Amino acid sequence: MRQLTNIFCSIIIICMTASVVNASFNGGVIYSIPADYSVINEQELLNKANPLYERVLAANSAEITPEMTEVLNLYTILSNVNPQNQEYVLKLGKLYDVIGKDRYAKSNFYRSIGIDPQKPEGYFCLGEFYYKREYYRKALKFYKKASDRGFNNDEQTISRLNDIYKKLGDKK
Repeated sequence: MRQLTNIFCSIIIICMTASVVNASFNGGVIYSIPADYSVINEQELLNKANPLYERVLAANSAEITPEMTEVLNLYTILSNVNPQNQEYVLKLGKLYDVIGKDRYAKSNFYRSIGIDPQKPEGYFCLGEFYYKREYYRKALKFYKKASDRGFNNDEQTISRLNDIYKKLGDKK
């Protein structure tokens, strides 16, 4: 009877340990590590992040490479150092879009619009996001907003608007 009790207790301990480990791997346990972003040199990080960003976008690969991970980390830190900088948020969105993390890409594009709704870049990026996925009506809405806010002479915006109108059957 004593051996049965020992085996039963061992099984319970193993199950409890396995569930904690499983929860941490599957996101059930959330760790919050406070960071003091005021001591970080923003310009130094930016000098490191910009060339990486250009290389990663030029590669246009949906593969998550160490270089992609590094540039994502750098722009995440930069966006935490300066949360009102729309450029950092847009670049994060574009990086997530390249690797196919649609939810993160879209949320960063919307976040950039929240930072400054009068700038056209966030609207244009959302237009591109929806255009790539062939949601032409949504793309049209955001391209129009980008055009209204200053991208009305932008060649790429005009080209996309013309293409969408043709796809939707409006020949004018």
